[in-house]
Amino acid sequence: MRPGLFHIGLALFLAWAVFPAQSQQAPPAEATATEAPPAESTAAEETSAEATAAATARREQSIARYERQIREREAEHGVYDPATGEYLLSVGLVHQQEGNHSEAVQAFNRALQIKRVNEGLHGAGQVIILEQLLKSNIAAAAWEEVDRNYHQLLWVHKRNYDLGDPRLLPVIDMV
Repeated sequence: MRPGLFHIGLALFLAWAVFPAQSQQAPPAEATATEAPPAESTAAEETSAEATAAATARREQSIARYERQIREREAEHGVYDPATGEYLLSVGLVHQQEGNHSEAVQAFNRALQIKRVNEGLHGAGQVIILEQLLKSNIAAAAWEEVDRNYHQLLWVHKRNYDLGDPRLLPVIDMV
C-alpha cells in the first residue's frame, strides 16, 4: 500500500471517529417537555450544549494542528510535498464536518493539485479527493463545479480502467 492511500484512509477514519454523525442530536424540545420535568430538561440541554461546545473546540484544535503541520511541511519540503496534500485533505474533511463547505473546497482543491503534481493527471489517488469535492460542492449548491467534478471523476476513471471494466459503472451512473 502506498503511504498516500494510508494517510487518506487514516484521515477519513479520524474524521469519522473524532466527529460523530450529526444524527446523534438531542430529541426535539416537545418530546423532552412531555417526558421529563422542566428542571431535567434544562440540565439535559446544558449537557448537550456543553458536548456541542467541546466537539466544536476539538474540531477547531484539529484544524489549527493540521494547518500548523501544513506550514511546517511546506517550509521543510516545499508546497508540493505529498504529506502536505494529506494534511490538506484532513483539513477539508474537518471543514466539511463543520458545514464550512467553501473552506473545505479550498483545502480539497489544494490537495488535488498536490496529488496531480506528484502522481500525474491520470493518478487514481485523486478519486477520493474528487469525491469529497463533490460532496462539498453539492452541499454549497455550486452546480457548475459539481458538473466539472463529475466529468473530472469520469475522466480519471476512463484513464485508469478499460471501457468494459465494471468499476466504471458506478461513476457512469453518477454522471
